Amino acid sequence: MTAVALKVSPPIETIERLFDVDDRDDIRDFLAARPHLVSVLREASERIPGSFPPGTKASLDLVHHPEPGSRPKLVLRIQTPLPMTEALARLDRLDEEWWLDVLPLARGEMTLVVWPA
Repeated sequence: MTAVALKVSPPIETIERLFDVDDRDDIRDFLAARPHLVSVLREASERIPGSFPPGTKASLDLVHHPEPGSRPKLVLRIQTPLPMTEALARLDRLDEEWWLDVLPLARGEMTLVVWPA
């Protein structure tokens, strides 16, 4: 019997296929130091399509606050063609159905926002 080698993508490369990522190097470094966020992001990629209509895109940004001692935060931006009031209502529902349960896993290092497409 011959063994077959399967190529498994590193988790960070998988995330880059699931979301638009502008500053790849910063996001890679951030996630490499915080592997607990990779599973949260994978799950988010499955939840967002069920909460928002087709045409919605998701992107990752890293926000650096200028205050001394503050840490960078990963922002998962949900860009949707919905009117903002509807987008916020759907984000609230996503919060209630999923995000608030996984929030402790994010350890204050990630947040979700909606953005007009």
